[in-house]
Amino acid sequence: METLEVTASVMRKTLFEIEETPVSDEGSIVVTGRLLHYTIVFVGFGIAVHTMGINLSALFAAGAIFAIGLGFAMQTIAQNFVAGVILFVERAITPGDVLEVEGTVVKVLRMGIRSTVVRSLDGEDVIVPNSVLVQSIVKNYTLDDGAYRVRTRVGVTYGSDLKLVR
Repeated sequence: METLEVTASVMRKTLFEIEETPVSDEGSIVVTGRLLHYTIVFVGFGIAVHTMGINLSALFAAGAIFAIGLGFAMQTIAQNFVAGVILFVERAITPGDVLEVEGTVVKVLRMGIRSTVVRSLDGEDVIVPNSVLVQSIVKNYTLDDGAYRVRTRVGVTYGSDLKLVR
């Protein structure tokens, strides 16, 4: 048990040292940290249950029906989690990108493992589930180039001076 605590402590210290280094994409470090945390907790729980002498096969058989019901309830959360991992691996969307999601132009502020926080042109912060970014058509105006063009229509009266309008 002490070995597990020492290993977790060393991994935690290493992760904090990585977080303190200047990185252009802070979101990837946060996602990596959370994935590492979930993995350590899952493995630690399995080792603890096995060490206590509980028969895991009987536990899995008894919890199968409960797991099916929980799986249906957690389907959206799992879908968003997997979508967050896909976004993290692909890096097609990063904080600072300007996107068009479902007809709305937004700027990505923060990316998490379950959702992404964006700001609309009206200054509203919106939490977008990662599954929306993966499953729908998303235009990334700043994918390869930080500069992007904004188009707008300007209406004038018929008798206006065109040189002055331009």
